[in-house]
Amino acid sequence: MEKSDILKTFKFGLLFTVLVVQLDFSIGLGMKQLYFSQKSGKFARLTTTIYGNSSEILIMGSSRANRHYVSEIFEKVLGQSTYNAGVQGQKLVFQRALQKIVLSRYFPKTIILNLDEEWLEYDQENYERLSDLNPYYWDFRNELEPVFSLGSSFVDLKLLPNTFRYNSTFLHILNYSIFPQRDFLGYRPLYGGVKVLKSKIPKKPSEKALDPILVTLFRDFIESAKREKINLVFVISPELYKKTLNNDSKSMLTMKMIAKDNEIPLFDFRNTEQFLRKKELFFDDIHLNDKGSRMFTEMTLDSLKSLDLNE
Repeated sequence: MEKSDILKTFKFGLLFTVLVVQLDFSIGLGMKQLYFSQKSGKFARLTTTIYGNSSEILIMGSSRANRHYVSEIFEKVLGQSTYNAGVQGQKLVFQRALQKIVLSRYFPKTIILNLDEEWLEYDQENYERLSDLNPYYWDFRNELEPVFSLGSSFVDLKLLPNTFRYNSTFLHILNYSIFPQRDFLGYRPLYGGVKVLKSKIPKKPSEKALDPILVTLFRDFIESAKREKINLVFVISPELYKKTLNNDSKSMLTMKMIAKDNEIPLFDFRNTEQFLRKKELFFDDIHLNDKGSRMFTEMTLDSLKSLDLNE
């Protein structure tokens, strides 16, 4: 190849790169403005949690947190501002990342974390569901990079393109703009009830191996709260069907043990008689409907009376 051809190729490559960068910047800027202009939906709630909320009580966890704790009742009973920051489908890795972001901005008086049975079990999906936090990565890189790097290499490089950070959000944004998701200080009620009760045979406890990284993240979650003198409370939500005694998974037993070792109060409502086989209180096997959630919130608050959350 002649020198002139090499120069032409170089110029073409440079021009193409500049065009791609400009296109990425322009499209990314538009997607960013669209993303942060949302008024409802999970991304709007996440943005509120990350940038806007400064409530005294912060409720965290997956969909069972988001659907089970009525913020307004907390505020009425305790006289403390409350926000439900539960995010559907998100497990411990995400919760730890979100906690780090929140604590980089402010310290709530109390964090209530709703525990799910399988949180310490190894599952590669735990590390692959952090994309909901992509739009916030560069604002909170110091907090997020160590967590993102647990499941991915070259995180900075992957999240450098503007369009990549928002490309998985567009359909959700479109959906929420057409069908707004109303929430009440983060709480999202479910309506309707289970139609028919099943003859449930208690499952054997899960024998899945624990993930040492998740165990460490769980300990880190506790340590961060203790370091900042935040009241930390663990709660396990009711279920429609009874669990037999000694039927906890390794994951749940380990979380309970770590909580006990660190003197973290834990309230387990799974076998609470008021909820067992009460199909009118459940939307499905593991999610309470609004009626059940209001009842559960009141019961949770009764349990919290034994703690001094004003410290």
